[in-house]
Amino acid sequence: MTFPRQNNFDLIRLFAALQVLVYHLLSHFNLIETIPYLATVMNQFPGVPIFFFISGFLITASWNKPGTTLKTFFKNRILRIYPALWVCLLFTILLLLFFGEIEFSNPKFYLWIVGQMTFFQHYSPDIFDSWGAGNPNGSLWSIVVELQFYLILPFICMFLNRLGSLKKINIAIIGIFTTFYLLNHFIHATIVDPYSKYYLIDKPELLYFRIFSVSIIWNLYYFIIGLFFYYNFNFLKKIITQKFPIWLVIYIVYLYFLIPIHKELTSPDGDNLLSFIELILLALLTFSFAFSYTSLSEKVLKHNDISYGIYIYHMPVINTILALNLKGVVFQLLISSIIVINLAILSWVFVEKKAMALKKAKI
Repeated sequence: MTFPRQNNFDLIRLFAALQVLVYHLLSHFNLIETIPYLATVMNQFPGVPIFFFISGFLITASWNKPGTTLKTFFKNRILRIYPALWVCLLFTILLLLFFGEIEFSNPKFYLWIVGQMTFFQHYSPDIFDSWGAGNPNGSLWSIVVELQFYLILPFICMFLNRLGSLKKINIAIIGIFTTFYLLNHFIHATIVDPYSKYYLIDKPELLYFRIFSVSIIWNLYYFIIGLFFYYNFNFLKKIITQKFPIWLVIYIVYLYFLIPIHKELTSPDGDNLLSFIELILLALLTFSFAFSYTSLSEKVLKHNDISYGIYIYHMPVINTILALNLKGVVFQLLISSIIVINLAILSWVFVEKKAMALKKAKI
């Protein structure tokens, strides 16, 4: 399967990163009630599921590219994730030093560094509880999920590719999706009230929930949607290519009719049928934009991709603003965003582009 090399995936990643940035700015600075409509709209275009959709699509395409080996595949993934992540870690450590938050005699500090450099970016010891939001870079939990997906994807694709016919492949994909989608919501319903702020509660009985929330078991179904779009692209391109305005209208109309049903909008990661439909419509909207007006991304971004930098740097910046106790909506939203975007540009120019230049096969 091949798909157009000219597409809008870079723009989609940028939008998703900005959505996460804005939503975290609103939530951590307690501005959701101040700007409720912005928060509501942002909630309907969640950045993390969008990231996972397109990752499922593009990383599957990367693995299925002729000549790809396990060595090449993992080398490319490592070069994309770790160099920028390690530089961001150094930046975060310097901030923690500036605020006097590091205890060099405490082994938890070194465990945290090891976790940040390897596969446990979600680990945040209590020694940092007093700095900012209480976690030096809490948004990195999704990196943990992404890395797990990289590890299992080759084996999923090997299994699917051995099935031969597209019909058998689709049956298997739907089976995998259904299993992990239902498992996610079963765990969610049995361990914690799905409407509670579980990530703000420090209770031992939520240990398993915390583990599952950063595991591929909890999140695999998002990636599987992207994988499904890859294997069925030759069919789906007929209903998504140059169809973005149509899917945008359908998505907005669907959300509009949800309002009288739920009194407030649901979200694509909810646990009911309406949320499931919203999830699928969000995926269709995402991929329709990827293959509509396909020269747009190149014209706007000129092949530059600062989305990863925005994602990994925004929480250290937010924590710094919180630690300095700086007030004012304009400063908290505008200045914070400018700082994050500039750090992302520096990361792209001086770290990410140079690391990606070492990749043998590009996708």
